[in-house]
Amino acid sequence: MKTFKSEALLKYSAKDIFNIFIKSARLNFPNFNEKRAVGTFVQQKNNKRFKVEITNFEKNRIYEIKTSNNRESFITRYELIHIDLENTKLIFTESESDRNIFGKINSLIVRILFGKRQPDEFNNFIKKLELELANKKINS
Repeated sequence: MKTFKSEALLKYSAKDIFNIFIKSARLNFPNFNEKRAVGTFVQQKNNKRFKVEITNFEKNRIYEIKTSNNRESFITRYELIHIDLENTKLIFTESESDRNIFGKINSLIVRILFGKRQPDEFNNFIKKLELELANKKINS
């Protein structure tokens, strides 16, 4: 299993950050309910049919989803560590399941061609998250 892990310090409360995840869950999971979030899933069809499921949910602490199809799965985890009222550490972890031989070859090619993809994607995610949090603060 391959794992990518990164951290960022955000100048917002864990509650404010987690509210963004809840907003996203409400948009992406039509049956989302905070009290029974774990197990909520959607089936999606793009190029391949895949299932996206909330696998761990602890309000203001953990938001984890699993994306899978018949050949592979990914677990994406966001963990918030409260530092003080206005600072939170976000730990992002993405794990990729072991795949069949074709998946392994594809992963190798992707790593060779796009080796820095995950750190760049994480940095873009953090920028977008901070922008949304800043906009929310301005509109409050």
